[in-house]
Amino acid sequence: MKKLSILVLIGLTLALACKKHTDKPATVVTPTLADTLRAACTSPFEGHGDSSQVYLPTAFTPNGDGLNDVYRPIGVGLTSSYFSSITLKIYDTSATLVYQSTGTAIPVWDGIDQNTHVKSTKYMFYVQIKYTTAGHITDSGSTYLYLLSGTTCVNAVAADTSKYRFSDQFEQSYGYTPDWSSMETYCH
Repeated sequence: MKKLSILVLIGLTLALACKKHTDKPATVVTPTLADTLRAACTSPFEGHGDSSQVYLPTAFTPNGDGLNDVYRPIGVGLTSSYFSSITLKIYDTSATLVYQSTGTAIPVWDGIDQNTHVKSTKYMFYVQIKYTTAGHITDSGSTYLYLLSGTTCVNAVAADTSKYRFSDQFEQSYGYTPDWSSMETYCH
């Protein structure tokens, strides 16, 4: 009888210990920005202001041919006095900030990493934008960006079959036009 009591006591102790262990909350692992970047698809950001729509293309080719060589917000009515504030941040696939512009001027990125002062060798980026217009309408959003500047060039791809959406596939009045091909071949 004494042995049975000891066994029951040990069993209860183990059961309580197990119960305490299972009461601990499970650890939730959230993906990092870098993880999200590596797995993401993309679509262009479209924001609305007082008298304009602001678009962010999803690709550019800083290869010096005069087409899509810089990355910037585009849209009808965007002049140097359109924004009362605008912040554009671009992160690489390791979630390192490689470009940031804050002020009232339309930001323009030429692909140079602000940390290394050389053209970025990364392919995919995460873009965040937040702006306020002169009429105090604030909009913010994000998109993914592809920097295509390698040496293997292919023919231009129709926008509706490609994740690459260049600034020359946006029309000032209508915005993004999916049936337009980019005006250049691109390298990747």
